[in-house]
Amino acid sequence: EFGGKPARRRCGAPIVAQKIRSTMPRTDAAADTSSTSNTALLPSARCGAGGSSLLYLIVAIASIGGLLFGYDTGVVSGAMIKLTPYFGMNTVMVEATVSSTVALAALGALCSGPANRLLGRRLVLIAAAVVFTAGAVLMALARTFAALLGGRMVVGLGVGVASATVPLYIAELAPPAQRGRLVAANNSCIVVGQVVAALVDGALSGVPEGWRWMLGLGGVPSALQLVGLLALPESPRWLVSVGREARARAVLL
Repeated sequence: EFGGKPARRRCGAPIVAQKIRSTMPRTDAAADTSSTSNTALLPSARCGAGGSSLLYLIVAIASIGGLLFGYDTGVVSGAMIKLTPYFGMNTVMVEATVSSTVALAALGALCSGPANRLLGRRLVLIAAAVVFTAGAVLMALARTFAALLGGRMVVGLGVGVASATVPLYIAELAPPAQRGRLVAANNSCIVVGQVVAALVDGALSGVPEGWRWMLGLGGVPSALQLVGLLALPESPRWLVSVGREARARAVLL
């Protein structure tokens, strides 16, 4: 129930209304309904089967996180051909360079849950974009193996946080009829990122110290995502969870 009237199902994103109190008189039937359920569907202006341009822009910017995941896990395969002789790597160093990103991505994904609950989806994505950009710059400028490994770990942390947060953020902003398709866009971007990584590896394979460009170019889309996220709204579901119902309505409408 919302505003003293039964909530009508619309094409907007449903969010849990945990403490929305009606200021209008309610009928006994409405009161009974309210007592058995503490959820409501806040209406949204994002109607129509085709969605809106703003919604697609939100999904496009957020899905850059998936692109970065695919790019970083794919680009290292070509970069290692250059990295191994440059740093005189042995087997253990090669394994550490490749696996460190995946290991820190797992840690980042685990930490993303509490972070999303406390800080909100948008702020966590902004932090992930900053971390990934910093890691890409560190790898591109690395002069020692320790610096390279540190950059790989930093990037992995950003990738892990984004990989768990992006689907959550998109799902909470997407209309029910489009939610599956829009969330799947992030998964598709992972594959696109891997394809782009292969093309970049091939294009830069003959460039002296081309590995710097291979690893550093990942910072370009993450920087663009950072700028885009500054203009995007917060998840309405999270806003309601922290008692900011008015702001949640503004996001949906």
